[in-house]
Amino acid sequence: YKIGNIQFSTPVKHIHHGVETYGLNIYGKNISISLITDTAYFKNLENYYKGDILILNVVRYSENHKKIDHLTVKDAEKIITINKPKLAILTHFGMTMVKAKPWETAEKLSKKTGVKVIAASDGMEINLDQ
Repeated sequence: YKIGNIQFSTPVKHIHHGVETYGLNIYGKNISISLITDTAYFKNLENYYKGDILILNVVRYSENHKKIDHLTVKDAEKIITINKPKLAILTHFGMTMVKAKPWETAEKLSKKTGVKVIAASDGMEINLDQ
């Protein structure tokens, strides 16, 4: 799709409780942004989202006994490690993520992956010119 000078795509259907969801890739003149919305991890998910900035809905801190169709921190680490975006932003936290302190989780992921990872907060703005 294209609107003016901005192109975007919704590359693949996600796995999310039987509800149809898609991520988004936005391509600007000098930057690309990828958003992985609600989904369980599936094989090669990372291949569809290679933006300079990668935004990931990370609802769960870790796996548990229930099958819930959302990404975990381990899933996010895998995707970030493979894709090496300039910036990764974690967002859309469930209670296990909130209790784990998302800002600390982001800092740990930064150290593990070598990628700048931050936890989103309400009202956060990112300067794309930096």
